[in-house]
Amino acid sequence: MSATGERHRRWLTFNEVRTAGLPATYSGFGDHLAFVEGNIYAFPRKPERMELDEPYRVPGVYVISNTVGVEHGWEHLESCDCHLCRHGELEAA
Repeated sequence: MSATGERHRRWLTFNEVRTAGLPATYSGFGDHLAFVEGNIYAFPRKPERMELDEPYRVPGVYVISNTVGVEHGWEHLESCDCHLCRHGELEAA
């Protein structure tokens, strides 16, 4: 957090997202993706928080398997308190 109490968002790599296993989103170059429970879903627009509970029920959403071009630029949900979002780096194992 900053001195004013604001949380700084950190862009995550897809490897960090996959390792953490928590819901994450990516929006860039016209793509709107969500990582949920090990799957990557393509949305026709930026997904809303409640849509991440059951993304397969959202019209126009489909599962993708290729992460080429989206290796960087992911973010966890605003309320996330994982070590990546709190400290901005991986904790030592």
